[in-house]
Amino acid sequence: MVTTSNPSIDMHEGSDISGIGEPAVRSDISAFVLCAVLLTSCAAAQTAEPQPDNPKEVTAVAHEEGVAAFRARKYSEALEDFRVAGTGGDGDALFLQAMMYNNGCGVSKNHETADRLLEQAAANNSAAAKFWLAGSMAFGDPAIVNKSKERFMQLMREAAEGGFPPAMDMMPDTFRKGPFREVSTPDPVNALAWQSLALKRWEKALGAGVNKAWWSRQQLALSREEAKLSSAQLREAGELEADLDRRIREVRSDTVELIFLFKAAGCAP
Repeated sequence: MVTTSNPSIDMHEGSDISGIGEPAVRSDISAFVLCAVLLTSCAAAQTAEPQPDNPKEVTAVAHEEGVAAFRARKYSEALEDFRVAGTGGDGDALFLQAMMYNNGCGVSKNHETADRLLEQAAANNSAAAKFWLAGSMAFGDPAIVNKSKERFMQLMREAAEGGFPPAMDMMPDTFRKGPFREVSTPDPVNALAWQSLALKRWEKALGAGVNKAWWSRQQLALSREEAKLSSAQLREAGELEADLDRRIREVRSDTVELIFLFKAAGCAP
């Protein structure tokens, strides 16, 4: 277990992207738990390897070991290291803690604690946390979106520009017809650029693990949108996509992998 002299985060009591925000939906979005980075602990024994002294190294080590711990379903161990990394400012670790509290993963369920950690994670630039918060607004109560659309769009855009594929999937709708459109006139060129890049980021993150049927549907949808544009518009969309690809960082491939691992295996306390 990675240890540090810094106090841990205070833990007092107290692709299908739908239904986020309500209790029944929390378990669905919790799949995105693993969009965050996981931490684990190394056993501290007399023969244990020296612990890193640099705070950033402590956070990084906890991050890597947590991935292994969560894959091994050692949830309690993973949670302790998430706390270490979260104390070091790791937004994704804070997000993962939130999801573990939300789902009773290695700890008793506590939605109040989960919500507090989620806000901390977003404040520490976790793209997954920002997506979850935006999704809670959108799918929990449509009236909230109408009252806080600016906040919703800000969170969703920041999550997409943070490289989180589910958020990138939402961006085409901000340029097309619908309640989330940000432009006065539909912009099919920008919409196509985002749609194409999102699909490529999903493919890069999932690799051979991508669902073939889902992938075929997404490719067909992309082809249909491409068919609506002129040659000049397609060239412009390609240039916009290349610019987005340069600007938008990539999420760790294991974060997307672990989303599906978590969803498939479930999470026992």
